[in-house]
Amino acid sequence: MLFYKYLHDYLENYELDENLLSDSEKSYTKVEIYKLVNKFKNNPFQERLIIGILIDRGTDYLILYIAFLALGITVVPLNKNWTNDYISFVLKESKVNTLIINKEIFAENKFNEYVNLINFEDLFADNFCFAEPKINSNEDSISYIVFTSGTTGLPKGVKISRSSFNEYIKNFPTDKFYKKKGYHLITGEINFDIILADLVIALKNKRKIFIEDNKNIFNIAYSLMRKDIVSAYFVPTFLKSILLIVDGRFDNDLKEKKEIIFYSGGEVLDSKICRKIRENFKLSIIYNNYGPTEVTINCLHCLITDEMIQSERIPTGLPFKSLNYVFDVQNNICKKGMSGQLLVGGAQVMTGYTNLENKKNEKIVNSKEGKIYYKTGDLFEYALDGYFYYLGREDSEIKIHGNRINLE
Repeated sequence: MLFYKYLHDYLENYELDENLLSDSEKSYTKVEIYKLVNKFKNNPFQERLIIGILIDRGTDYLILYIAFLALGITVVPLNKNWTNDYISFVLKESKVNTLIINKEIFAENKFNEYVNLINFEDLFADNFCFAEPKINSNEDSISYIVFTSGTTGLPKGVKISRSSFNEYIKNFPTDKFYKKKGYHLITGEINFDIILADLVIALKNKRKIFIEDNKNIFNIAYSLMRKDIVSAYFVPTFLKSILLIVDGRFDNDLKEKKEIIFYSGGEVLDSKICRKIRENFKLSIIYNNYGPTEVTINCLHCLITDEMIQSERIPTGLPFKSLNYVFDVQNNICKKGMSGQLLVGGAQVMTGYTNLENKKNEKIVNSKEGKIYYKTGDLFEYALDGYFYYLGREDSEIKIHGNRINLE
């Protein structure tokens, strides 16, 4: 697994006792990360495991996510804020056969009808080993399954293969502060694939990770200013709220010294937010990103320059060189000056949805050359400057804080 290689290279940059994964209450060192990965290595049921994680959002969650991704074990990220009925729906849809939970859920004996329940604390016992799964999967190449917020009806479980995730890791570039010491700040919802982008950014750029409580924007603003934060990934509307707090509560001398990379994605990034970033952090760098969950996190990415901000036309991004991009009109290859619904093809396209083959057939199409493409539903202009610019939707879908909502 490529993720395992990046994790190994990442850990080799640090001393054994350095805290690499931290939140406000707990940290994990290089030794503890290695120990957990090695503990699960070569498990006899490893290829058959589909593991759901249902514990508190924090470093415990991250260390499990990292370990399972590195070992090629299929992961289904769950959220404790979901209702029991919805959690049960996701477990059945994704065929989870092993569920890691906190002690209080374990005591209530929930969800044990069709999965092996594991108390998180028991994972660290010397004699722990995974039990044989109650449910077997006929797919052994899936890296993770993420449930989208859904445009119609029940949300869909997007299955991303290991090869697609590997392709994303290779495609996503290192940034302008590569290897600069400090932290990547995680603020996203734990079950969104933005967390996977966070992990890739941190590992590829050799940064420690700090995960902050995303329900407390004051704490996030404080961490951004007072901790050694080098980079962070935000949904624009969420970032706007953070910048308002930073603008009013911290002095200019402190802000002028901060060098922070702001990654943006999940919504349209406008020039007003970019200007507000520049007003508060003159040494900042801004990257814009775009990509449906179905095309493995991101498929457009670019650096935002001062000239772009002044022009008040912020590009969505440049295409990844290894992917294919066409517009919906007769599946024409994107040429500069054209516009239309964007279809994306290549190794990052999902394997499919969980138990929704008809929906897959609606969203995945064959081009006249016989290539597979995912219909994003998003309208873009491929401008003469080589950048893609978002124009809107072909349907009534909107996004609020990164959540897809279909107004119909």
